[in-house]
Amino acid sequence: MSTTNTAARAAKARPKSGTASRISGNSPAIQRVLIVGVAMLYLLASIVSFQGLLAVAPWLHVSPLFAFAIPGFIDLAIVFYKLSELILKSRGQYKAAKKAVFGTFFFTGVSAIANGLHVYTQGANGPLVELVGGIFIAVIAPWAVYLAASVLTDVVVKPKPVPSGRTAARKAPAKARATRKVSAPVAQEVALPEVTLATA
Repeated sequence: MSTTNTAARAAKARPKSGTASRISGNSPAIQRVLIVGVAMLYLLASIVSFQGLLAVAPWLHVSPLFAFAIPGFIDLAIVFYKLSELILKSRGQYKAAKKAVFGTFFFTGVSAIANGLHVYTQGANGPLVELVGGIFIAVIAPWAVYLAASVLTDVVVKPKPVPSGRTAARKAPAKARATRKVSAPVAQEVALPEVTLATA
């Protein structure tokens, strides 16, 4: 009997074929590699977008000393608005998260348009293929920043836990009982007339 139980336990503990070599996505080492890789993609895409926005900074007639602020606030806004969106959604504040979504897409679009215009003004007199290819790569750079920021924040920010079916089923009867207790009619006190006994 004991031999049969031991063999059964060993069969259950033995990994299935093809699963022993798989890497868990929740491994801290894999998550670190993913964070570092996505952060590098974000940095490289930001450099491309930064150069284009820095070239159009003179259009705003700002001081050359503060020209870096133009690409700085536009590209950083993409990251921080995306991070704000995930934090607000994790708190259940979906209406407030819509503002962060708008800010993310707005500044991504602004950065893409500015980068495309910069390439157009610099290469308008060149070959058409180079002009179209340059505009295309310049326009996708801010969207690469957006995607890298989205993936990075999705990995870093802890999502809001979703209650399981059992938890929701347990909470529903308790909430119904609490509602019935609150809505139950309250008994009113009835004043009885005073009775005085006459003494002989």
